[in-house]
Amino acid sequence: MPWTLVLGLGVGQIISWGALIYSIAVLGSPMAKDLGVSSTVVFGAFSASLVVSGLAGPRVGKLIDRRGGRSVLAWGSVGAAASLAALAWAPNVTTFFLAWIFAGMARAMTLYEAAFATLSQHTDKSFRNSVTAITLLGGLAGTVFFPLSLFGLEHIGWRGTLACFAAAQVLLCLPLHVLCIPAAAARRSIGEPASTAAASATARPAPAASFAALSASFALSAFITSAIAVHVINLLQARGLGIASAVFVASLIGPMQLTGRLLEFALGRRFSSVLIGASTLVLLVLSLAILAFVDAQLSTALLFALTYGCANGIQTIVRGTVPAELFGRQGYGHTVGRLAAPSFIARAVAPLALTLTASPQLGMNFSVPLLIGIAALALISYVVATRHALKLA
Repeated sequence: MPWTLVLGLGVGQIISWGALIYSIAVLGSPMAKDLGVSSTVVFGAFSASLVVSGLAGPRVGKLIDRRGGRSVLAWGSVGAAASLAALAWAPNVTTFFLAWIFAGMARAMTLYEAAFATLSQHTDKSFRNSVTAITLLGGLAGTVFFPLSLFGLEHIGWRGTLACFAAAQVLLCLPLHVLCIPAAAARRSIGEPASTAAASATARPAPAASFAALSASFALSAFITSAIAVHVINLLQARGLGIASAVFVASLIGPMQLTGRLLEFALGRRFSSVLIGASTLVLLVLSLAILAFVDAQLSTALLFALTYGCANGIQTIVRGTVPAELFGRQGYGHTVGRLAAPSFIARAVAPLALTLTASPQLGMNFSVPLLIGIAALALISYVVATRHALKLA
């Protein structure tokens, strides 16, 4: 495994995810208060930037395929720094929205899909383990940046905090991307899929149908991840837990994501990525079914956190490895960019969509069966996309 490349990309993921995704959870309300708008406006701007990330993803992936990841991620760091600085300076809502739109483009150039595409050009048999290693590091972003954002908010305000995050993009991410990523993409034959099973799957006559089904599966599971991230405490309270217990259970999901990724790193090589992906979606459906039966029982809620966290953690790896196994690694950047575009949009609309589906009579209780149904659809779509490879796994 090319550890210099993996560590450089991994640390970059911690900083970029933390600054461009997680920081708003802490800084969003102070932003709204300072700008004199509602939190809905602030988070609406953030959601719009996620849509921009999805739309930019395919073009960014194609650019990495053609020119390599070094220049793309380096310029992405510059763009992230500029957008964060613009957010820190924003005197009004219009500038604030434009800065988030710019951040959306920078996000497409710096987060997992760009990192995975870069890895695909400089790894061979170690690609799968390298993807897992990067997600292990990236999984620390919330652990680092939630308290860091709070510390900054208390001492230098949200504007000063974002200015510091902008400086981190220039002083840390930019040098890491320039120094740790080889200047040119590796020129070797990577057009063949990674396994015999994948070769059989890729040879099927209708890859477009498989591609569409896999993209739908990824988008549906991304919808769940985004909705749970925002509403998990409300969902647990609706199932009878008190606020303290709900916060405690929710706080365990992050460590369980890391646990799932460690298990995949240690044991996953024994199985195909396609089979791991199917098992992960089965676990996702099971975890949401467990949530439906919490009924004020802390032990059941803890089991939900364990199963959901593991499933969600491994799913991130699946997004990087399954496309390579199904479709090969020729043009991989464009492939993952196209696959990820609907997922970014799903992440953007999920929190509001789940809120709108909660009826006044049932509260969030109706949301759990809805999420179970969406998870089942994600599993069905995945099986449709990978059925030939699953038969050979």
